[in-house]
Amino acid sequence: MAEISPLRRCMIEDMTVRNLSPATQQSYLNTRARNGLPSDKPNSFPCRTSTSSSPAPAREIAFRNKAVVYAILFRCAAETLTTIAADPKHLGAQLGVTAVLHTWGQTLQHHPHIHCVVPGGGPSLDGTRWVACRPGFFLPVCVLSRLFRRLFLQELQAAFAAGQSGFFGDLVHLADPAAFAERLAQLRRTDWVVYAKPPFGGPEQVLAYLGRYTHRVAIANSRLISLADGKVSFAWKDYRQNRKAKVMTLNADEFIRRFSPAHPAGRLPPHPPLWLPRQWRAQR
Repeated sequence: MAEISPLRRCMIEDMTVRNLSPATQQSYLNTRARNGLPSDKPNSFPCRTSTSSSPAPAREIAFRNKAVVYAILFRCAAETLTTIAADPKHLGAQLGVTAVLHTWGQTLQHHPHIHCVVPGGGPSLDGTRWVACRPGFFLPVCVLSRLFRRLFLQELQAAFAAGQSGFFGDLVHLADPAAFAERLAQLRRTDWVVYAKPPFGGPEQVLAYLGRYTHRVAIANSRLISLADGKVSFAWKDYRQNRKAKVMTLNADEFIRRFSPAHPAGRLPPHPPLWLPRQWRAQR
């Protein structure tokens, strides 16, 4: 008998956790073996990514309330994906999510956002079959962004009402309930960004993608160009101009300020959090 690959073994364990029938398991494995497991079919592997971000007025609040807002980001990104995926109008499947927090942008400015790796489908709502997304399409990003915005602002309001938010410096005025309500109203009128990328090329690409966000510092040595006359120059990509390569030069103290942001209180998880539908978590 041919040796079972580690990825195939994980899939078998995954199907067992979900309590699917052996016939459904084998059907799923056969489909994945035909369409997704070999690296010679890069467009068939089912894992996709979704990125959820908040606009600048919300990032200002996050910078002064990191532990609270970062937790909100995780919960809302996961709930947004699982809720829309479970809707029969869109996919009608139970979706698992691996989420990674990224707190900086290419220029080292504070820019918290969540990267999610998700399968291109999931078990049906009754747990009897695998439901795959349409080729070339996962979930509607406009629907995702609106739900993400609503969930995030609801949780932000709840944190404020519970006294979990702190405001000082140039945001001290937001401690007033009327001013905070106006900030939320401003955020409701703003378009939020949820971006879905095409499928990965294969399992190796999934691990490489996660590794870039879980096992690195804010900037790689390869991006550092020079240190001269008290200034640091480094390379960055401008995603608003189709990833155009650029060079930024900062005073050394400003570079250090951006490079060394404060972390939320308490310990961060040593690995990406994994969200599973509630019934799967109970089985674990």
